[in-house]
Amino acid sequence: MLDGNTKIVLLVQNHNTVFTYFKISPFTIKSFEDIYGINSWKNSKPVLKVFYIERNVPREVQTIYMDASNDNWYINLDRDACDVFVKYGRVAADDKFIPVSVSNTVTTMRNHQAEDTTVRYVDFSNIVDEKNVKLALQDSPEHINATEYKPNPIDELKKN
Repeated sequence: MLDGNTKIVLLVQNHNTVFTYFKISPFTIKSFEDIYGINSWKNSKPVLKVFYIERNVPREVQTIYMDASNDNWYINLDRDACDVFVKYGRVAADDKFIPVSVSNTVTTMRNHQAEDTTVRYVDFSNIVDEKNVKLALQDSPEHINATEYKPNPIDELKKN
């Protein structure tokens, strides 16, 4: 985050907590003031808006008012196993929210055991070229310290 761009990143902490950190570039502040007026950045308040995504539709669930010196925040969620993203913005004097940046979307984990405990296996045998696959049959140094590239069969699937 040292490249001078405005960024906001969202990370999962646990089933009901996410962590965000952000950096607002001077260029973004200048652009904001060019659009909304001189000192509009100083006269507005920083805000995080938290959104859940349900059936591919974002729904705002929380607004967090922060101090201007903050560059990160822990966000407590009221549920688990959800898709979440955050918008960083400013609230102007007229209480209008002006979005500045949008985070990545993360999925929090469940706080309970899955009801479906079925074990499923994926058959990769049809995509592996057996001529190029060599398995280590012993713990010899040439097998342990092998540095040659070994293609991942899943990467080959992504190419097709």
